[in-house]
Amino acid sequence: MEQGEQTLTNDPDSSSAAKKVSLSFVLPLYNEEGNVAPCVFSCLNFARKFCSFYDIIMVDDGSSDKTHRICQDLLELDPRLRLIHHPRNLGVGAALRSGFQAARGEYIFCMDGDNQFDVFELKEFLPYLDEYDFLLGWRVKRADAAPRKLNAWLYKIALRTFLGLRFKDIDCGFKVFSRKMLKGQAFRSRGAFFIAEFLHRMKKTGARIKEIPVSHYPRVYGSQTGARPKVIFKAVTEMFAYLAKRE
Repeated sequence: MEQGEQTLTNDPDSSSAAKKVSLSFVLPLYNEEGNVAPCVFSCLNFARKFCSFYDIIMVDDGSSDKTHRICQDLLELDPRLRLIHHPRNLGVGAALRSGFQAARGEYIFCMDGDNQFDVFELKEFLPYLDEYDFLLGWRVKRADAAPRKLNAWLYKIALRTFLGLRFKDIDCGFKVFSRKMLKGQAFRSRGAFFIAEFLHRMKKTGARIKEIPVSHYPRVYGSQTGARPKVIFKAVTEMFAYLAKRE
């Protein structure tokens, strides 16, 4: 299959044998003016085929380009599209937290808004929803530059060493989990460490977690922010703050 679906379709494809799911899509966005529209179209096409209920939550995390304006225009496509706007950039963790709080579906699917994933690969996750609480994608072949891969490898080693988190690709931006897993959780992290904190908390509660391979495509528009020193410093700072105060 081609990566994603670049146009909006109205065919619900009711012949599909895949499980119909109540699902909230959470899309964190920061300066993704060239990616947000095709990303949203793909999510809408998937939702109309495989969801009994859906809402799609675009979280503009203080973008300085045209992302916010494009998101506002996209709201006209479907009443179940929603937009959350952070006046300034707070970090991917803060964007995810805002989206999770607004989600209404039984399950929550979050995907980076950089259009480097094919949302239709979520079909491979659906059969496991009843058996697992958290399904984490892992990129079989990561389409990132060498410095980003090196940072990711060092981060993975740190998480294994300090938190015992032994996942193939903990920062993969393609994951789905039961919304009930958020109940009673008070997350501290607002940056890139957020998902690691989430998974560590889930492991402590005995959550059933499974990793599933996904494709990863080169970024076509915009630039990555995950390798910026500010982002890395914030993730490391939040990790050690969590280690110092964890229950």
